Amino acid sequence: MKRLTYEEPSGIWGVHGEEIADMSDTMYAVAGKLLEYEETGLTPDDVRTMQAELQFVHVGQKIGGYEIFGMFGGYCIAQNEKAPDPYVVWKIDDDECGVHNGRYRSTKEEAVRVFAECAFGIELSESEETE
Repeated sequence: MKRLTYEEPSGIWGVHGEEIADMSDTMYAVAGKLLEYEETGLTPDDVRTMQAELQFVHVGQKIGGYEIFGMFGGYCIAQNEKAPDPYVVWKIDDDECGVHNGRYRSTKEEAVRVFAECAFGIELSESEETE
């Protein structure tokens, strides 16, 4: 895709075939945004694909190889059988489009206990975990 803007190593930039000095403040701002966009190297199709992939965290979604199988109270629990610690409880981001603060566990019982504590504010005893 041919760029409409350019930037020289010295930092001078512009729009091919246009004089920056002749632009209104609004057009200068628009040209600056276009330069920033073109610097990403993304095409409009790339951006549309990224928008389609950006979605709210949901059951069944895979994140980092872990598949989410439960959600509540701003937390999710997920599993990846190939991982050293195959279970994780994550805090869901405020925008609900990602996760952070993972607590990785080696057994489902341990992960369910952490999930119950985080999401529901309850502590499970070992006997309740196995029922």
